[in-house]
Amino acid sequence: GKSHVAFWGTLRGPERALLPWPRVIAAALCLVAALYAKQTAVFFVPWICAFALWREWRSGLRLTVLAAALTAAALALLQWQSDGYFWTLVFEVMSRHPRFLDRATGHAVLTLAFAPYFLLIPAMAWWARRRRQLSTRTAFWLGMLVCSAVGSVYTSSKIGAVSNNLITLFMLGPALASMMAASIH
Repeated sequence: GKSHVAFWGTLRGPERALLPWPRVIAAALCLVAALYAKQTAVFFVPWICAFALWREWRSGLRLTVLAAALTAAALALLQWQSDGYFWTLVFEVMSRHPRFLDRATGHAVLTLAFAPYFLLIPAMAWWARRRRQLSTRTAFWLGMLVCSAVGSVYTSSKIGAVSNNLITLFMLGPALASMMAASIH
């Protein structure tokens, strides 16, 4: 059978290689940078760490612990440099922004009107999984799409948010649908 090469080895192969420390460090740094560059990464980072734990638990544990430690260290540094204002701005002020369910619902409906093929993706995933053709890489990106959908709709429900919060969802959807269509025989 055809094996799909994924980040941690092959889908059907018995081995799941331990990632070397330089790759773990690079991945953790990227995750932390993503969190501090755009807070919506908070929807993706837990999935990435959970997937890494599932794929090869030792590498996943290293990645998760290192990313958490670096996130805490960066927060401490930002708190120190801002005389405590960073936490206030990011966590207290932004958490008080009201959320509007009608905006979230409207954006979800708008998404389905603009891209109705999103409704096909779960069916394609179920079918590919049933035929044992769902690659590990595609499973990872399915999770990323779910995180994107939740993050996009949630953040677009907040006051001051605009439709550009849906960009990630619209970028991942077509890419994932194409990847799945190409991998199903």
